[in-house]
Amino acid sequence: MEKIFSITSLQCRPQINDYTEVIAYVSYQVNATEDGSSAVYNGMVHLPAPTDSFTTYSELTEEQVITWVRSIIDETKLDNLLQRLLYREKYGEPVETQLPWS
Repeated sequence: MEKIFSITSLQCRPQINDYTEVIAYVSYQVNATEDGSSAVYNGMVHLPAPTDSFTTYSELTEEQVITWVRSIIDETKLDNLLQRLLYREKYGEPVETQLPWS
């Protein structure tokens, strides 16, 4: 499965301690593809307040924020969810049927 992360929005707090424009929430999207099927997952994470190091808002890169997101989320759970979405895309939604012995 191939996954591509992208950042869709950032929510900032105006100031925390000596820092301004501090990212509080990151919305992200993961596009997954496998064997011609594709799936999309949208999520949001809360970033903890900075303690030791701080990158000013104007110097942030999408790659850096993606690294932060990936350090917070449980990628095993994300992969399992994406696999289920890809399976559903490939084979369709299951439908309830009558029991064959009814």
